[in-house]
Amino acid sequence: MKVKGFFNITLIIFLVMFAFIAYFGIKVAPMYFENYQVKNALQQALAQQQNKITVGTGQALLITLVKLFQVNQITSVKPNDVKVGQHDGHLTLSVDYNASATLYKNLSVVAHFQTEVVAQ
Repeated sequence: MKVKGFFNITLIIFLVMFAFIAYFGIKVAPMYFENYQVKNALQQALAQQQNKITVGTGQALLITLVKLFQVNQITSVKPNDVKVGQHDGHLTLSVDYNASATLYKNLSVVAHFQTEVVAQ
């Protein structure tokens, strides 16, 4: 006895699952790419300010970061999300923010990112 139509139904189910996973990936991947750009911007800002350590380093770093965020079209991170501090005598920049992507109408995905970069 041979079952007919089983292959077609299985193929349709796998194609729908693959399409959903691909659609989800297309919507979520830009958030992770933006986080990668944020980390690079933090590293660039520290590298630019490393030779210019002065009293106003924190404010100068924030100004540099805002410019780098504008150039790289980073929209999820606001200047209030950036913290400038010191850890073991080294200057640190940390960012704590949420990024969201709309999947369909009122259905969204939210990702929370924490990134910290320490000057060497």
